[in-house]
This record gives sequence, C-alpha cells and structure tokens, in this order.
Amino acid sequence: MKKVLKIIGIILLVIVVLIAVFIYWITHIDSSLKDNYRDSIETGGSIEAAYLEDGP
Repeated sequence: MKKVLKIIGIILLVIVVLIAVFIYWITHIDSSLKDNYRDSIETGGSIEAAYLEDGP
C-alpha cells in the first residue's frame, strides 16, 4: 500500500512540476509582434483602423 501511495505521490509531483514549467514558459515567451504594432501597421480600411485604435 505504501508503495502505491509513493508512486501516486511521485506522479502528482511530476504533473505539478510540468504545469509550473509550462506556465513559466508561457509567461516568458517573446512576442512575435513588434512593440509598436498598432502604430506601424497599415490598415486596409476604416473597420480595421477602428479595431486598432484605443477606444471609440
């Protein structure tokens, strides 16, 4: 019984570590968009321009 609990504990620990590494990786990915994307993009029309603006 102890052996089974030990194996389950190790599996849970591995899962928690993998989730932590995944979250760290997601938060530290370099964005593929430029920092000034909204300023440097050329829009194709008024609707697209309205979506790129900071509000109505």
